[in-house]
Amino acid sequence: MTNTDRTALKKRRLRRYFGVVGKRLRENPHGQGQMPVSSRLATWVGIISAMIGGFLGLDTYKTDVAKQVDQSVEKTFDLVHRFNAPEMDGARTRVLSYVYARRYCDARYFSRDLTDEDYADVIDFFDLVDACVDAKLCDRATVERFFTPYANYQWPILETVVERMRGAEQSLRADSAFGSGMKRLATGPLEAPPCDGNF
Repeated sequence: MTNTDRTALKKRRLRRYFGVVGKRLRENPHGQGQMPVSSRLATWVGIISAMIGGFLGLDTYKTDVAKQVDQSVEKTFDLVHRFNAPEMDGARTRVLSYVYARRYCDARYFSRDLTDEDYADVIDFFDLVDACVDAKLCDRATVERFFTPYANYQWPILETVVERMRGAEQSLRADSAFGSGMKRLATGPLEAPPCDGNF
């Protein structure tokens, strides 16, 4: 075979090869299931960017959740402080005197200065605490730790007071939500013995 024949054969093979490649490129410009290098690079850049963005977003979310938890605990401690403040202390003590009197069936515990306003102040406060938890502004675990023991102790006694105030004619407390906070917080109410009603 001469050099001319070899050159002609090479040209034919090259034409056939490039003819097949050209046909494949016309049918599928990206080759057989593969993308051009620039498209592959763009895809990887997109994937890496999405991963970095996801990690940054998760970190920001965790920080926001931690702040929200801190704020909800802080809000709960504000309510605890208000509950123990001197403005609330008088009403709380007078209502507790009624609860003691009913629990121990002894009228000597009962404060003669107790008014419906005292009941309303204490019961409204528990409604406020419940609303704060319901709105996710207060931390439920902290609320339960501080307020559930009070609710468990007082609710079985104050339930009749709530019903009386709801049913009173022209009462500001006629709505069914009045007292629902203390009722919800009383997860294990301590039942009291019935008394003969001498006080």
